Amino acid sequence: MEPSTNRFSKDLIWGILGGMGPVASAEFIKTIYEGFNMRSEQNAPKLIVFSDPSIPDRTSSLREENHRKYLLDEITKKLGVLISLNVDHVVICCVTVHALLPDLPQSVQEKITSLVTVILSEVLASSEKHLLLCSSGSRECQLFESHELWPRSESQIIMPTYSDQRRIQKLIYDIKENRVTESQYRTLPGLLEKYNVQSYICGCTELHVYKKLLFQRAAHNFRCIDPLQSIADHMRR
Repeated sequence: MEPSTNRFSKDLIWGILGGMGPVASAEFIKTIYEGFNMRSEQNAPKLIVFSDPSIPDRTSSLREENHRKYLLDEITKKLGVLISLNVDHVVICCVTVHALLPDLPQSVQEKITSLVTVILSEVLASSEKHLLLCSSGSRECQLFESHELWPRSESQIIMPTYSDQRRIQKLIYDIKENRVTESQYRTLPGLLEKYNVQSYICGCTELHVYKKLLFQRAAHNFRCIDPLQSIADHMRR
């Protein structure tokens, strides 16, 4: 289910675990505040941000058990720091690392607003099909397919072929490295045309950055489900 309205009370303190990558989580924070009426800045959302780019690469870490355990330990420690600061809720600015959520202590899980839950809840609330753009790590560990909402939302989600998945993975890493090329601005329109859909899912937080770059170039007239945008919008309301 989509997080309840009281989760977005202005009196709450939100913890944001970022750095995965740092540009995506910084852009999320900008998104939260840039749409807010700053004539009343005292009512803007309260955030505590822990941006740690040293967290290991999620896709490669999930492929090997020892690396997966190290990644889990690191994420658990970072979340512990945020929770020790008395945050009410936490957003982890990486979709792929949500594969580790079931391994976290229940008390920690209860603090986290799952980006996967937000995505699939919005899919169910829609009446159309959406192309899923996510990391190869999310595909390989079947992150979306293992969610409790998947059986109800599966018919509305189109999974790219594995050759297209490689293109998406390259796009994600180019966004991380701040080197999106001219041809990559045509990647999304081309994929949507190929799969005959008008909507896509930002199943990786780097795509929040890509979406905004396309808007700036007036090259984006498609619908999308972007969990970071959705959470920011709820916070502002």
